[in-house]
Amino acid sequence: MAKSVKAMLMEAKWCHKGYLPTSVEYQHNGSVSSVGYVFLMVAFFATNQNVNDGVLHAFENNHPLLYSSCLVCRLSNDLATSSVNL
Repeated sequence: MAKSVKAMLMEAKWCHKGYLPTSVEYQHNGSVSSVGYVFLMVAFFATNQNVNDGVLHAFENNHPLLYSSCLVCRLSNDLATSSVNL
């Protein structure tokens, strides 16, 4: 949750300064600010799966599957709201 809040703060700083991030900066930060990690953790722990070091390591270190899932959520959200802002 703390990482998500820090990522949202970064977006607020970008907006305040008028900074246009690079695609890589946006994707990296956007995957975290989408709060997808929080939802995925809650969903994982709600299924009564065994929690081991590998699972915790995956959540802590942005496993590529988690990163990609969160990025898709973020980009689809941005796509849906982009037409509203025009």
